[in-house]
Amino acid sequence: MKNYGIVLGILWIVILMIIISTGLGTYNRLVDLDTACETAQANVETMLQRRVEVIPDLVASVKYNAEHIEKVYAAANAVEAANRGLKEALENPSATDEEIVAADSKFNASVEQLAVYVQQVPELNDSQQMTKLMDEIAGSVSRITNARYDYNEAVAKYNKAIRRFPGVIFASIMGYEKRTPYQATEEAHQTNVVNFD
Repeated sequence: MKNYGIVLGILWIVILMIIISTGLGTYNRLVDLDTACETAQANVETMLQRRVEVIPDLVASVKYNAEHIEKVYAAANAVEAANRGLKEALENPSATDEEIVAADSKFNASVEQLAVYVQQVPELNDSQQMTKLMDEIAGSVSRITNARYDYNEAVAKYNKAIRRFPGVIFASIMGYEKRTPYQATEEAHQTNVVNFD
């Protein structure tokens, strides 16, 4: 009888240790999954913040280059017009020396103005800027999509863990609640992210 009590006591101790071990393991798993959800959510926010910071700068750069390109085109048109005026003055037998000098001065001034605009932005290449902008938009969309996918995966694992046994017991005791997966807002359905106005 005495041996029976000792065996029963040891059995209870073993059962208690199994329960405690299972409880600690479940608790640690819930903490890990909850932390993974928080990290995944922070990653989504990081990608959204990156998009907010990078794309407007690229749009401004494209606008800046476009303004300078317009100035270069206008200056190039002025050079062409001045060149035509100089050519007409030289080909006109009745043109005076003053008219030829004036046409030449106008041509030289327009060439100098063109050179000034070109020197201000020596790497005027709007297609490169536009390509970079489009690549950045596509990359941002891809990174945000992947981050949201990772977040939803983490939330699904977490939600499954707090609903399964024995996680459901420990989750309710320790206050772990179901998380909501990422869902797009109405603003997210808008296609126009870039605004050149």
